[in-house]
Amino acid sequence: MHEDIIDGGPNSFITAFYVSPAYRGKGVGTLLLNEAIADSLTMGAVGVETSTIQKFAKKLYEKYHFGQTMGEIGEVFLELDIPEYLRIKKRGNISKNQNSAGPFSL
Repeated sequence: MHEDIIDGGPNSFITAFYVSPAYRGKGVGTLLLNEAIADSLTMGAVGVETSTIQKFAKKLYEKYHFGQTMGEIGEVFLELDIPEYLRIKKRGNISKNQNSAGPFSL
C-alpha cells in the first residue's frame, strides 16, 4: 500500500503475481487475484493497480475489470475498476466455487 496523490488515498500495487504453467487454467490465478483485491479493499485501498507484459496475465486482469491507464511518465498500468468489481461482487458473481459461472468465479 502507498499513498497516491492523484487518487487521494492509499493504493495497493500487485508487484509479484505468478502462477506456474502447470497450474494455469485451474483457477489458481483467479483465487490469488480475488484474495489480493479483497485484502486491498479491507485495508482501505481506494485503488488497486498492477503492471504486466505477459499476455495471459493481462487477459486475466482485464477479465476482472482492470483497465489500462497511463502513469505520469508514460508507464502503462492496469487499474481495477473498483465500483464495477463491487457491483459484480454484490450480485454474487464472485465465487470460490470451481463449478460456478461468472466472471469472478474459479
